[in-house]
Amino acid sequence: MKKIMLTSTGLSTDRAQEAFLSMVDAPITDNRVCIIPTATVHLKEQHPRIRQAIGQFRALGFGSIDCVDIEHRNPDALSGYDVFYIGGGNPFHLLQAFRRSGADIALHTLANTGAILIGVSAGALVLGPDLAVAEVFTPEMRLSDQNTGAALGIVPFPFMPHADREDLFPGDTPISDRLQSLKRRRSVRVEGIRDSEFILLDKGKIGKFRG
Repeated sequence: MKKIMLTSTGLSTDRAQEAFLSMVDAPITDNRVCIIPTATVHLKEQHPRIRQAIGQFRALGFGSIDCVDIEHRNPDALSGYDVFYIGGGNPFHLLQAFRRSGADIALHTLANTGAILIGVSAGALVLGPDLAVAEVFTPEMRLSDQNTGAALGIVPFPFMPHADREDLFPGDTPISDRLQSLKRRRSVRVEGIRDSEFILLDKGKIGKFRG
C-alpha cells in the first residue's frame, strides 16, 4: 500500500514530522533516506531548502541520508532506499528529468512496494495526474520544447501546493477563484494545500491535516 505525504513546505512543523514518522515501520536508524533535489535547477543539493531537509532528517535520527539528482543518474541509483523526499523548484524540469532518466518507472515500483514518498511543492505536483495547476499559475517555468501531458500519476487526484500564497502567485483574481475556474474546465475538484497543511495517503486512507 502506498505511503505518501504531499506538502508545500516539507517537514517544517512538528505535526508534519509526527505524521511522517507514523508511516515509518522499522526503527529510524534502519531506514535510508533519498533526497531528490532535481527541481532546484541550478543549486541542486546546495539549495537552502535541500540543506534544511537534510538537517531535519538528521535531527529525527536518520543516519543514512543521500542526495540523488535523477537528471544525471541511472534510475538504479534509487534502489535500496526506504524514504524519498522529492524537493521543490521547477515541476516541468523535474517531470522531464523523471521521464528521460526512467526514474518515473522506478518510483512507481518503489511506491507500490512500501517506500515512503514525501512530495514537496513542485515535488508534490509531479506525483499527481498532471501539471495543469502549474500551467495556470507558473506557465513561465514550462520548458520551451516540452509537451507535459500526464505527470507521474502516483497520486490520482489534482492538488495545488501553496494555495494560500497570493504573494507567490499574483493575479487579477484570488487563487481560490482561479482554482474554481480550473475546476469548471476540468470538471474535477483541485485540492488546495496551504503552507500550514499537508495531505497524507497511508495504506489506502487519505486525509488533510493542519499544523
